[in-house]
Formats: sequence, C-alpha cells, structure tokens
Amino acid sequence: MISSIETIPSTPQIDSGSKRRVLSPCISKGDSSPNINKNSDRSIYASNIYELYIYSSIHGCIDQIIPTSYKFFEVSIGLSPKSLGLMSFVQKLTQGFFTLFSGIICDREITKARNLSKANTDFESLIRSPVNTTYNNLGYIDSNINFYKETRSLWPSYFMIITSIGWGSIMIAMIFASTLSEMCVLLFCLGMFMSLMGPLTQSIIGTFGNLNRGRYFGNLFLSQNIGRISCLFITTNLLGEYFTYRLAMLLFAMISFSFALYIYIYDIYYSTYYNNILANKYALRTIKIGEDIGIYNLLNFLQLRYIKITYIKESLIEYSYIIYNKSAWLMLIMSIVNGIPRHSLNFTMMWLQYCGLSSLMSTIVYSSSWIAAIIISPIVGKVADYTEFLSPKHGRQFMAQSAIFLRIILMVILLLFIPWGRNSFIYYIIISILIGFMAGWPGVGASRPILCEIVKPQHRGTFFAVFSLFETIGSALFGAPFVGILAQNYFGYISFQENDTQSIINISNDNVKDIYLLQNNAQALAKSMLCMTVGPWLIAILLFGLLHCTYSNDQDITKDTKVTSDD
Repeated sequence: MISSIETIPSTPQIDSGSKRRVLSPCISKGDSSPNINKNSDRSIYASNIYELYIYSSIHGCIDQIIPTSYKFFEVSIGLSPKSLGLMSFVQKLTQGFFTLFSGIICDREITKARNLSKANTDFESLIRSPVNTTYNNLGYIDSNINFYKETRSLWPSYFMIITSIGWGSIMIAMIFASTLSEMCVLLFCLGMFMSLMGPLTQSIIGTFGNLNRGRYFGNLFLSQNIGRISCLFITTNLLGEYFTYRLAMLLFAMISFSFALYIYIYDIYYSTYYNNILANKYALRTIKIGEDIGIYNLLNFLQLRYIKITYIKESLIEYSYIIYNKSAWLMLIMSIVNGIPRHSLNFTMMWLQYCGLSSLMSTIVYSSSWIAAIIISPIVGKVADYTEFLSPKHGRQFMAQSAIFLRIILMVILLLFIPWGRNSFIYYIIISILIGFMAGWPGVGASRPILCEIVKPQHRGTFFAVFSLFETIGSALFGAPFVGILAQNYFGYISFQENDTQSIINISNDNVKDIYLLQNNAQALAKSMLCMTVGPWLIAILLFGLLHCTYSNDQDITKDTKVTSDD
C-alpha cells in the first residue's frame, strides 16, 4: 500500500509565549466533540474564554452609552422621551432579529468544529491502527491534526473582530449625527453588530460542563457590568463635565478598534503564520504516505458535500423535538417578559437627574447598582451551580423566584417612597445597591443554564438567538417606548424645549417653578418605570413556578434525545 515514505523527525516543541494558540493540544486522543461530558470543564474554546470577557466588557460599554446619554440627547438634539423610546425600539428590534441569524451561524460553526473533531479522531485512529503503525514516529499526526483543529477554533476570533470594527465605525458616525432620523439609522446598524454577542457566548460556554457553566456565565455578567459602569463614569463625569458625549463615543470607538487589532495579531496572525510554517515543513513532506490516507480524505470530502446538500432537511427534523418541549415554550414567553423591565430601566439615569440630583450624584447612585451586581456576579454563578447540585430539578427556579420577589419590593421603595431631592441621596444609594445584589440571579443563575439543558448542544446558539429575538421584541415594543408613552400621555411628563436646557442641567433650589417641573417629570418617569418593571416581574415569578412542573421531564427527554443522536 505504501509506495515510499520519507523519514520525518518528531514535531518540535515551540515556545509559544504570546503565540499561545499554535498547535495547542485542544483535544486529547479519543475526544470526539467539543463538549466532553456533562460535568467536564474541557473545551476546545477554553483559550477564547478570557477574550470573551473583554469582548463582553466592550459590548457593555457600547450598549450603555446610548441610555447614559439620554439627557445629552435631550439637551443637544431636543429629543423627548417618546423619541428616546423610538431610538431604543429601533436598536433593540434590529438586534433581536439579527440575533436569530447570529445564532444559526454560531450553531453551524459549532457543528463544523464537532464534525471536524470527530473526523480528526477517526483519522488518528486510522493512522495509529496496526496496519499503519509505521506512521507513529513520523510526526505527521501532531502537525496535521492540530493544525486543522486550531484553524477551526479561530471562528470566534473572526466574529469578534468584525463586530468590534462595526461598533467602532458606528460610534464615530454618531459623533456627526444631529437629527433623530440619523440616530435611528445608525442605531439600526449598531443593532446588527450588537446581535452576535449573546449567541456567541452561549454557544462557546455551552461547550463547558453543566456544573461549571454558572461560573462562566457569572464571570461574563461581571465583565459586562464592568463595561457598563466604566461607560457610565467616563461619559457622565470624566468627559461629560468638560466635554460632550461625542468624545466618549470617540474613546469607545478607539477601544473597539484596539481590541479588534489585538485579536487579529494574537489569534489570527500568529496562529495562521506559524501553523502554515509547520504544515509546510512536516505535512507537505508526507505527500506519498499511502493510498489509504488519500482514500480517506476523498471519502471525507464526499461526506462533507453530502452533509451540505441535506442540511436543511436534517435541520428541520432535528429541531422538531422542541415543539413538544413545554419548558422551552415557557422560556420563550419568559424571554419576552424579562426583556421589558431591563430596557425600561434605561430611563433610570434620566429619572435620577430629574429627582434633583447632580450629574455626579446620579452617576454614583446609578453605578452603585452596577457595582453591587459586579460584586455579586461571581457568587451568583457558584450559588446557582450549588443549588443545581442540591436540587437538580427545582433549585435554580426557587433561586430565581426569590430574587425577583425581593427586587419587586426594592423597586417599589425606590420609585415611590424615597423623598425627592438631594437630601435623600444616601437612601437612593442604599436601595440601588440592594437592587444590584438581586441582579443576575434569574438570568445568569437560572435561565441560561436551564436553556443549555433543555436543548441539544448543537442547537444552543440558535435557540438562544430565538429567545433573544423574543426578548428584544418584548423590550422594543413594551420596554423603553412604553415608558416614554406612559410618561408623556398618561402621567403628565412635560417636555423641555432647547431654550430650557440650561434650567434642566443647572437647576436652582430657589426657583420654585423649575423644581415643580422636575418633580412632576420625576414622578411621571417613576410611575411609568414601575408599571413596566413590577408587572413583568410578577409574570416571571409565575412562569418560573410553572417551570417546576415541566423542567424535570423535558430535561430527561432531551438527555435521551442526545444519547440517541450520539449513538
């Protein structure tokens, strides 16, 4: 069978240093999929996890800069709460629809990586078979197989580069926007680039073991909150006091471009360059290694072509099991409900400024909630994993219900019972911190890990995208837009004109008329946000209660389906 073989030395070890992605042993022998087993912490995307944390931080900055700048938009462009709600509607609706396509793309890449991993394992078994023991000392296996694995694990890096460049470009374009229509067009484009983050993180973290996912989701939530709080301080205080929000947009654009450059250099350039060197040095010297390898590659090529042709038909059959999954339908409804309060609270910063607090005080109060969420986020993941260990069928649901109930009580106190004015500054901080401690428990600790358990691994990105789509629809239709509509049409919000902007920012406590207007607008925004937060949270508690009855059965059915598909 073997015509001629050139003796090849063993593959040398390369000191990677910064070139950490070159021929790293991503998958050990015998592994056939990125998700090794239910509780394993091994994944071919382990090297991407810290990049995802940085990526999510920048995503948090970009996502937070628009709500943080609501007051600046009202001052510089003359936008009312209705107009601000329309801007949020455009971005979130676009982001939701494109999240669906992002999820499908991520799932296809995960499936390709899994198929190539299995193909590499079969190939290695062929080479190491008794018939081909001559190949064991050639060094061909390590250089060729690891090169293929590393090439396929780079797709998250390409996605992060493209979206980071998109964020930066849109931030620069927003600097020159001066009308509502221009802002809506740019936010439409921003929503497209912002849509990838959720499915990407869900797909990659989904390849880790179940008992560790909560920790990774918690760290992801932590990094995103760090980005949001950084944006808040930089936009409102560091730059807002001396410049305008436009300089902050320029700064975040430069950060996005820098991150894209970093990913390209340390992931794409080094990995591709050095792997090509090794491929040319070792793999190409084994052209005449035998007819059996050529036949294997031909069969593998034909198999991949067949998979592409039958992809749509097989996908429809594969996704059909979700129709009978009651937990998935509950999670779908819950995604709509949960999106409403999250984006209704985009008006919080604006509301605090109407409560008589200065820009610095408003920033401290608003950021105190995020800081509390940052502090608690690593604990959320660990506690959620522990509740999963204590009660696999009900622990996460009880934890989420308790956190939502406490958040409702605290939100009612914050919006209705704290007196207006700067003298209540300390009370705003205390309640905001307590609300921050309740953040993340339903989503990071319950919803996202549960979603990983009720769908197949290769479908997680797609279904997360679907849930994100409905969450975005809920927030886009009933979140920030409804807050603006309720405030202006039902609770008596009085819009300021551009010639009144100085009285908005520099209010005097001696001016009774200005104080009355600010109190009136503060009450209108508070009542609007209360309606669009407490109501959906009560529905979420009910849905988590129904999940107690369906989760166990749907989890078991999904496990059986996974085993059948693997067989």
